[in-house]
Amino acid sequence: MNRQALRLAICRPLGNEDGFVLIAAIMVLLLLVILGISALTTTNIELQISGNEKAYIQNFYRAESSVQEAAQRLYNASSEWLKSRTLSGFNLESALGDATDITNASNWTPTLSQTGAMNGTSYIMVDKGITGGGSLDMAASQLHSVYVTGRAIDPVSGSTSFITIGYKRRF
Repeated sequence: MNRQALRLAICRPLGNEDGFVLIAAIMVLLLLVILGISALTTTNIELQISGNEKAYIQNFYRAESSVQEAAQRLYNASSEWLKSRTLSGFNLESALGDATDITNASNWTPTLSQTGAMNGTSYIMVDKGITGGGSLDMAASQLHSVYVTGRAIDPVSGSTSFITIGYKRRF
């Protein structure tokens, strides 16, 4: 090969560049597919998170409704019922030990609305005894401190929510 032919071979651009556009288009398409798959995965995870949050909030409000029902029963109960401990779900602390045993199913009282979405809700009312701020007159009614705990069990996941409130009532 002579010098002139060598110079033309070096200075002449490669003539076979037709496949570059195809490879570049495939690379861009691959990048878009990867972005689409990651967006789809992120969306599915976010949907699962929002579904779990929805179930948690529903369970929380179901437990709160059982507490409200128990508080309403305590409010409506006569002093005689409370003194004789005949109100459904009303327990004296000494009968349950130092703390309410929430693992014992017999301590829980089902709510009145045990149908539909409210299934699995129950409550415990525990009289903690006479609290301060009451009358010193022994013949008068005494101010009692009552802890009301509501429970809701999610029928799908089986998760449980508990809410406890303090309530004071004279009897």
